[in-house]
Amino acid sequence: MVGMVELFVLAHERRGEMSVLNDIAKRAYELPGVVTNYLANKILLESCNPIRAEREADIAEGYIDKYFTGFGSEAQFLEIGSGGGDEARYMMKRGLNVTPSDVSTRFIGEMESRGLKPILLDAINDKYPSQRYSGIFCWRVFVHFTPEDVEMALWKIYDALEHGGVAIFSVINRKARHVDSEIVDFPGIFRVYAKRYFRYYQEEQLREIIKKVPFASVECFEELEAEWLVFVLRKK
Repeated sequence: MVGMVELFVLAHERRGEMSVLNDIAKRAYELPGVVTNYLANKILLESCNPIRAEREADIAEGYIDKYFTGFGSEAQFLEIGSGGGDEARYMMKRGLNVTPSDVSTRFIGEMESRGLKPILLDAINDKYPSQRYSGIFCWRVFVHFTPEDVEMALWKIYDALEHGGVAIFSVINRKARHVDSEIVDFPGIFRVYAKRYFRYYQEEQLREIIKKVPFASVECFEELEAEWLVFVLRKK
């Protein structure tokens, strides 16, 4: 018998609405030099503005500590969009069994060169591993997702969580931007020399989307002077 998640996925695929805008970012990260520039810019930020860089790291690590460390030694965790693997390495440092992943083969290569064992995973289009996870971490990934992408990803994340499992994702707060979305290569320290699609959300917009997926609880927090929104979702 086809379950609720499978029915939603099949219907979505038939409508042909599979993340055309998100594919702009996906393709960008496969271009030569983009991932190298992205990682180099992160190092440059740490050098030019170490206070902000430390705050950003502390925020991500704080959510991991608060929501992921109480599940026990056998718990399994998935990180979606691991990039260079910083948060995955932190989870490993905290003794968590984490599987890093990314949509970009170039990020996969970077993580492998740093000793990680990531899997290639498109959070919207791919089937997730059959493993059920205690926690799924999606840091700075939904910034490239349309509302339809968000709903699709949340259904898949919900299905991949064990009962009582927790999903954490972050987005850029619409309050901090002058447009709802844009296709852009940011200037200065954030330039990667390729345009990517970015979508900015208000808390209320995302709560309306999350309502469509039967999570038991939803928490939302503003971070970095309300520049970012962080959602914490728990499965029944």
